[in-house]
Amino acid sequence: MADVNYAWLLKPAANLQIAVAEYQMAEYVIDPQVEPVPLAPKHCRSVLFWQDRIVPLMELARLAGNNHAGPVESVVVMAYQNRPRAPLQYVAVAVSEPPSRIPVDDEQICELADDYADSLRAVTLSCFSHAGQPTAILNLERLSSADFRKLAAA
Repeated sequence: MADVNYAWLLKPAANLQIAVAEYQMAEYVIDPQVEPVPLAPKHCRSVLFWQDRIVPLMELARLAGNNHAGPVESVVVMAYQNRPRAPLQYVAVAVSEPPSRIPVDDEQICELADDYADSLRAVTLSCFSHAGQPTAILNLERLSSADFRKLAAA
């Protein structure tokens, strides 16, 4: 039997589910204090004011091609490090429903669908099947990188 780990299942849109490692979840925020950023890329048009920090807010539904996403009603704030012992960095992702803690094991590994958005593929570490749907494991460091901003803008 494979070792079971846990992840947080996030749904940026009804037809899109992603996951992050259990330890990366910082907080689920309903009705967040969000401010627009002029001239920002479509996937990161706003910032979140959270615990005396300014956190970039990623709208992954837009990266998946849903340009008609409504207002941001809830977000998940996540933490990551660029290298061991480095200070924590934070990024927020807009979600359409509360996150769920789910078990994940190696037997669930699968390939991303051929029609999976290239921009999201660039920030995917791996993929597993959950409830019959491919679920990308998000690379938070890559999602927040300058290289990805350039790729998403193209």
